[in-house]
Amino acid sequence: MVTVSNQACKDVIQKIVESQKATKQKETDLEQILSKMVLDGEIRTKDFEEKIEQMKIAQNEMQKKIKEFEQKEVESKDQIDTKSFQVELLKLNVKEKDDKINYLKQKLEGANRLPPAQNEHDRQRIVQLEAKMAEYEAKIAQMNREKDELKAKIQELPEENAELLDPTQTCDLADVIVNGEIDYKRLNGKVLLVDSLHYSDRKWSVKNAGDKDSTLISFENSGFQISPHELYVANHQNLSSVIDRMISNNIEELTLFRISIPFSVYKKLTGNNIVSLLLDNVIVNDVNGIKVGIDKLWKEVKNVKILIHEFSDGEAMSEIVQKLVELEPFPNLDRLYLKNIQDGFDLQAFYQFLKKNTKVACTLYCSTKSFKQMKEAQKGMPKLPTGRYLEIDEYQ
Repeated sequence: MVTVSNQACKDVIQKIVESQKATKQKETDLEQILSKMVLDGEIRTKDFEEKIEQMKIAQNEMQKKIKEFEQKEVESKDQIDTKSFQVELLKLNVKEKDDKINYLKQKLEGANRLPPAQNEHDRQRIVQLEAKMAEYEAKIAQMNREKDELKAKIQELPEENAELLDPTQTCDLADVIVNGEIDYKRLNGKVLLVDSLHYSDRKWSVKNAGDKDSTLISFENSGFQISPHELYVANHQNLSSVIDRMISNNIEELTLFRISIPFSVYKKLTGNNIVSLLLDNVIVNDVNGIKVGIDKLWKEVKNVKILIHEFSDGEAMSEIVQKLVELEPFPNLDRLYLKNIQDGFDLQAFYQFLKKNTKVACTLYCSTKSFKQMKEAQKGMPKLPTGRYLEIDEYQ
């Protein structure tokens, strides 16, 4: 029989206890390891799932980009096709131009091989065409000059029209006459509307239709302006001194007798409303003191119906006729009276002026010296249409 001591038993028990503790610790450690493994697995699984989701999103984006690329590819192809078509058109145009150039070269070479007579005919035709082109260019230049003149005239139009439209700025003769005379206090600062403004014998006078007598008026008094429908000026020494007091836009009938005025004053008086114009021994000078020709004077009254022009002695008749012939037609001109026609007046050339102005009836008053010559020249001229005439009388 084997006997075991108490100490040995204690040692065995101690070892068993320690073994159990070690086993327990290992179990605990194993559980921790397993828990960590499970937790890590869950995390990795979540990360993996997120990565899968991101890949799906990226794949969808890629699909969109692929579709966009395919769409752009189609559009690019369409653009390339369009450009290709345009290029082909340009090539056709270039080829067409080349064909025309080659054709013209062949025609030119053929023309050079023509017999001299036929070749000369072609050259004459070219000369005629060049002359026609020069004529058209001259007309275009003339039209441009007239356009510039109209622009200048527009810029010179007075601003007094605005005043005329304001009833508070205008008055009639009845508003300012007291005891048969003009009360300049009433007239001060106003625009006087009258039918007629007349100057002769160094006196100005005004009159309305229906008035028995004229009323004297002085521009030395008060700060007024005047707007007449008819203006008659004879032998005035310095019309420029009162022109600024006149609102000339309403002037329809203008008579100037034996005066000398600047072209700027003449242009202001004529405007574009003149229906009747009488110029008797009138000298109009430009800014350089050079006499303005009849053509420029008449151009300022394109809408005139009645035109009376009396020439001074010694004027160059042939030059005057040429200038009249070159004028554009006057669409409303009904009556034309030319007085003091002298030697050198080319009646045959003047007939061209009459033909262009399809309404006008004309009377020429000729000097005693040229009267018989003009009557003789008239016999060989064709008659004007019914309702129109050319009369030649002796100038008295």
